[in-house]
Amino acid sequence: MSRRRLDSRSGLSAGLLGETQTPISSEPLESGYEVTGELGRGKFAVVKRCVEKTTGKVFAAKFLRKRRRGRDCRAEVIHEMAVLEMARNNPRVVNLYGAHETDHDVVLVLE
Repeated sequence: MSRRRLDSRSGLSAGLLGETQTPISSEPLESGYEVTGELGRGKFAVVKRCVEKTTGKVFAAKFLRKRRRGRDCRAEVIHEMAVLEMARNNPRVVNLYGAHETDHDVVLVLE
């Protein structure tokens, strides 16, 4: 995995990881998952329970806003995905199974 950092020359925040192995799908989350109830809510995200339609496996869908207070936060979302990928083999960190992008959110599918 590439660990290239974003810097001010690229117009993005310094110190953030900028490349991920997990592709971000433009298909709606509802095409492959049934989103049921809310599991939790924080300052920057809402986590909802979702069930994969084909297998019945239960996942958590973390809905992260791409813009907060008029500022583009997509680089921070990509950084979070990269950190989760780096910690993939750690039993104390949730695994990232997929990502979907809507007009306003990036949705991370987590175990």
